[in-house]
Amino acid sequence: MKDVIFEIMSTEKVIEQERTDLENQLKQIKSKNLEALKNREKELQQELSDELKAYEDKQQKLLDDCMKESQRWKQETSAQLAKSFEANEDSVVDTLLKEVETIYGHF
Repeated sequence: MKDVIFEIMSTEKVIEQERTDLENQLKQIKSKNLEALKNREKELQQELSDELKAYEDKQQKLLDDCMKESQRWKQETSAQLAKSFEANEDSVVDTLLKEVETIYGHF
């Protein structure tokens, strides 16, 4: 009977030790997974930040190109108006009205 009791006690100790070992393994796995998750989150944030920066740079370039084109068009139009004023004996107001009509149509 003593042998059985010792066997049971021994088995309980083994089971308790195995449970403790498994709990420790689980804690380690959780810790590793949490660390991997944090690292992946940082990677994704960096990727998103890089993509956003690239998008903003592209949008700024497009805006700069539009501004350059607008400035070029403004200079060309101003030059054309200046030539038109010099070549035309009509009043400045009449010339401007003609330009507006060519752009927007008749009133």
